[in-house]
Amino acid sequence: MEKRKKGKAGLYLTLAALILLIILGAIYYILLGSQSAILEQGGLGFSLERSQDDAKDAQIKRLESETRALRSEKDSISLTLNYMIKPQETLVSECGIMPVGKWNLNKKCQQTLIEGLKHALEDKKVVAIEVSGIVDTRPYGGSSPELKQEGLASFRAKEAILFVRKNMPNVAVFEGLSQQVPNKRGFVVKAYYVVKN
Repeated sequence: MEKRKKGKAGLYLTLAALILLIILGAIYYILLGSQSAILEQGGLGFSLERSQDDAKDAQIKRLESETRALRSEKDSISLTLNYMIKPQETLVSECGIMPVGKWNLNKKCQQTLIEGLKHALEDKKVVAIEVSGIVDTRPYGGSSPELKQEGLASFRAKEAILFVRKNMPNVAVFEGLSQQVPNKRGFVVKAYYVVKN
């Protein structure tokens, strides 16, 4: 019986040792697996942090290049600001014979306007044309009482501007200040040119 007890005890001891080894192996496996997961997460965190740093570096480089481009653009703008636009001393065209209270261009005014513009545009420095309406000093005598002298001068200028745009579409034309001159009714045209400071 003692042999049997020893045999049973050895068997129990072996089974207990085997179960203990299995439990320890399982614990070791779980600990090792969780440790590698922690390391992997730490590695992912490091990788994520590294990619964020790379993105920040790329953004910094892009911003530095944009800063350089803006500085060079600023320098070129300061160079282009060395030019001014000035009016020519002489008038391009003048028409002062329009009927009282009327703003439609007559043939004589149209002809003098076209001739004056062709002559002015031969100068390649001309960049813009200003048209100013003229009214005389007499009270407005047209059929519409709401149309005053200022409005009449503006309409005359606009008619001339439309005529210029229709015949010379590549010319920049704008309306200047209205003028009140004794015994003149029509418009005056000035040319503007570019000069270097």
